Amino acid sequence: MKHFKRQVSVLIALIMAVSAGNSFVYAAAPVPTDDEAMYVNLDYYGVAENVSVVKSYSMNGTNKVVDYGDYTDIINMTNYAQGKTEGNKVSFNFDNAVDRFYFEGKMKSEQVNLPWNFDVTYKLNGVLTSADKLAGKVGLVEIEVHAIPNPKANTYYKNNMILQVGTAVNADEILSLEAPGAQIQSLGNKKAVLFMALPQEEQTFTIRIGSNDFQFSGLAMMMLPVTLSQMDDIKELRETKEKIQDSADAMSDSMDVILNTLGGLQSGLSSTVTGLQSLDEARQTISNSKGKVYESGDIALDDLKEFSAAIEPLVPHIDNSKTMLNEVNTSLNSSVSTLKDLQPQLKSLSATVDKTNTDVEGLKTMVEEMKANEKDREALFTEIVYQMTSMGEDMDDLYDNMDDLGKATDILYDLMWDLPHISNIPIDTTDINPSALAGAGVSDVAGTYITLSSIQGSLNSLADSVNEDLDEVSNTIEEVRGQAYTLTKPLKDLTTTGASVSKTGGDLADTMAKLVKLTNKYMTSAEDHSDDIISLLDDADEIGEAAGNITDKCQTLIDNVDEMNGILNAHELGMEETASECSTLLTKSVKALDDTNSFIKTFEEVAKTSGNSLDVGTQKTISGLTESLQQSISGLAQAPVLRNTKDTVKGLIDDEWDKYSKDENGLLNIDTSESPVSFTSSQNSAPKSVQIIVRTKEIIKDSLKTDVDLEALNQKDNGTLLGRIANIFKKIWSVAAGVFS
Repeated sequence: MKHFKRQVSVLIALIMAVSAGNSFVYAAAPVPTDDEAMYVNLDYYGVAENVSVVKSYSMNGTNKVVDYGDYTDIINMTNYAQGKTEGNKVSFNFDNAVDRFYFEGKMKSEQVNLPWNFDVTYKLNGVLTSADKLAGKVGLVEIEVHAIPNPKANTYYKNNMILQVGTAVNADEILSLEAPGAQIQSLGNKKAVLFMALPQEEQTFTIRIGSNDFQFSGLAMMMLPVTLSQMDDIKELRETKEKIQDSADAMSDSMDVILNTLGGLQSGLSSTVTGLQSLDEARQTISNSKGKVYESGDIALDDLKEFSAAIEPLVPHIDNSKTMLNEVNTSLNSSVSTLKDLQPQLKSLSATVDKTNTDVEGLKTMVEEMKANEKDREALFTEIVYQMTSMGEDMDDLYDNMDDLGKATDILYDLMWDLPHISNIPIDTTDINPSALAGAGVSDVAGTYITLSSIQGSLNSLADSVNEDLDEVSNTIEEVRGQAYTLTKPLKDLTTTGASVSKTGGDLADTMAKLVKLTNKYMTSAEDHSDDIISLLDDADEIGEAAGNITDKCQTLIDNVDEMNGILNAHELGMEETASECSTLLTKSVKALDDTNSFIKTFEEVAKTSGNSLDVGTQKTISGLTESLQQSISGLAQAPVLRNTKDTVKGLIDDEWDKYSKDENGLLNIDTSESPVSFTSSQNSAPKSVQIIVRTKEIIKDSLKTDVDLEALNQKDNGTLLGRIANIFKKIWSVAAGVFS
């Protein structure tokens, strides 16, 4: 147990060696063919950690490989050709032809659905223990492997793969080894433990190892298709089983039909026996009562004779009914003609009633609308009266304003004519005398003279400017006087007319207010009686509707009477013939009653003569039939027992078939002729062989962990194809040699 390469089972080593050896002997084919091997590493407890698929292609003279699969990494194990990936498609093209080509594709563990899932547990001295704490322990270690069929696995894998679970231990390094139900082989100091499970079989494998220094190389699981030629018989057995099962089902269904029929027959026979017993009781009753029957028969004969005598007088009355039919038909034809003459008047009346109803509805709507607008109308009339009153007051104010305007116009006119004439400002042209300035005591006569002369000049200029403005103002005043004269005369006329209009408008407003009040009083009176008007219109509407209904019913009555008359006219001849036939029927009935009377008399005489013999024969016949049927019923009572026996036999057969096809395992589902299915994609062609190799982690001390990196060994570059293939054989040899070292 000191090195992993020395602790793999002999079985795994031999299978890998044979698989590798067989990969060189396939016959040539026009396209590359491949063998697939899936390698799965589990943790201590059976959970997949990493998955890879190695594909070995026989090139058969081609220089291209196309494969499909969802790979996380692709490793060329043959040469340096790089794979081209397009989605899930991988292709390799070779410049130089090769005989064989190998590549490894790594996959995600969740992509893979193995035929079995595994649950591995560990116990130390009967106590559940973590696997990573078992290395170097002393005691009895129990390893339990629960193999559970995976319903998600491909159907081919589920139906055709068997499971082999094994391990190898060094007998010199353990104290004991137990593996209930396993095959244990000894090769020198090595002991190989091997379990097997059939397709779809759930199994629990237990290995117990006693040790003073526990080490464990791990479990190896092999899942291989069943390809032994002896297994071909299973397919034939399954086909035969299916035919037998179909036949058994058909027989079971037929038996069910027969048993159901027998069950129904039993019920029918029981009913028949009951009926025969009742019939015998009736026979006895008739036998005991035949004297009374004969007496009743005599009475019935007398009644028939009286009935015949009573019917015979009816024949003349039926003949008279034909005459009555003719008279009724003639009278009805006359009545129909009279009713038809009423149709134009009824149609005119109906149209008048409809128009009246429409008018009444219109009036009713108008009154209802008037009533609905009562509050709005009152408010509107009140507002109108208020506005009219206000308008009268405004007219009075307008009259006063017009009078004031006339007076103001007169004043304006007078003021315009009273405006004074504005004269020009006189201009002083007297020169300033310097001597006078000197005499006045001015010290600076020259300067003062100049200043005064300048001021005088400025004043004269100002006077000229003011005089020009005054002339313009005077002209404007003259124009205003003219315009005022032109304006005041029409304005006085307007004030006179406006005063007259305002007085008339005030009077009109007062009159309109009175009119509105009168109208409001009228509308209020009409609204007070609106309910009476609506009630009257409703009554008129109902009268119109009733009149319309009456005219419609009269029209319908005329149509019905006309139709009835047509029916009577059509069937008059038939009714006459019926009356004739009834007369004939009554005549024949009288004859039939007489004949029946004669028959009953004859039958009574025959019954009296043969009654005793018939009674005895009937009694014996009923008794014999009843006894025979009761014996048949006793035999049919065993039908449920037969059904239970049939169901039991069928159930046993079905249970045995199911046991080996779906309940316990899928032995009968094995089909060695079915082609293998690629692990990576259904787009790949069927491989020539498939196998799944699974192993759990080894349990060894940290100081002894010298695992060979098999993946690195696979990828090691030895420069040539032969070198890489040699690495594969080195691995196989190291595993096989470890068993004997």
